[in-house]
Amino acid sequence: MSRSPRLLGQDMKKFKLTKNDRPTDKQLDALWSEACLWRDGHRCVYSFEVLHRQVTGPVLQVHHILKKATNRLRWDLDSGITAEKGVHFGLFHSEKPIVESQMRQWALGRLTKKAQDKLNMYQHAVGGVDRFALKIYLLQKIREFSNGQSEFLKQKGV
Repeated sequence: MSRSPRLLGQDMKKFKLTKNDRPTDKQLDALWSEACLWRDGHRCVYSFEVLHRQVTGPVLQVHHILKKATNRLRWDLDSGITAEKGVHFGLFHSEKPIVESQMRQWALGRLTKKAQDKLNMYQHAVGGVDRFALKIYLLQKIREFSNGQSEFLKQKGV
């Protein structure tokens, strides 16, 4: 008697795995952003750690620390950081390249050496990602980070 295949601890039968249901970039971007927001406690990491003030709410955005040159970088959680709109555009996307570079180095410095090495490797990686597995992984991370409290998951019926 054979068992159904398992992927990251979930029955694959629960997920639609047809070509027509392949997750789009937009759907994966939304899942990646939601996972980063929950991981960072729905607060601007820079404002909290550097300015010692807590910024929460609808002004939050998720920034790609490294340019999303490949899909592996685009949806890697280590490559994302939650920032308020002013910090995001004023510092991470500064008109002054030196400020932008310093912010990137600050954000990368928060990561472990292992995570930094992985992101560096992904900058030069070729090939795609398994979108179905990535969707399942991101959904699991949202569930883990939010302790099942994510409205995003409830809206999606997951």
